[in-house]
Amino acid sequence: MIFDGMSWRPAPIGPVVFGSGTIGALATADEPILPGFGFLTTLTIPDRAIVLGVTARVMDDMSGPGLTGWRIGVDDAADRYGNGIGLVTGSSLVGVTSAPVSYYAATPLRIEPQGGGAFVGGTVRISVHYLELTPPSFP
Repeated sequence: MIFDGMSWRPAPIGPVVFGSGTIGALATADEPILPGFGFLTTLTIPDRAIVLGVTARVMDDMSGPGLTGWRIGVDDAADRYGNGIGLVTGSSLVGVTSAPVSYYAATPLRIEPQGGGAFVGGTVRISVHYLELTPPSFP
């Protein structure tokens, strides 16, 4: 964090010119696994975020009949950040975006079961790693 003379702000990556800069940011949450065949998370990718990737770790075993794994993405790309991810506590994902993806509205992640079954329960901790651009200051 840096103090800009008026308030504390996240520290930018690289130079700041006229108040504009690039900030590395992280959004994270523990998401309970909702029963069924998939759901949108309460954690959202922020509006105007440039996403570098999504990481996750299973905190409590994911359960459900017929499950072989799970995938995570967004509505228009259900496995953008990973698929075939383990179900047991400690299983993890490092879903690097092949090229940064920009989002122009707050966008929830989508978690879906794999293997033909449905979720019954579990918990996953998710982090969205992204860049945020700040405009020049005024006046």
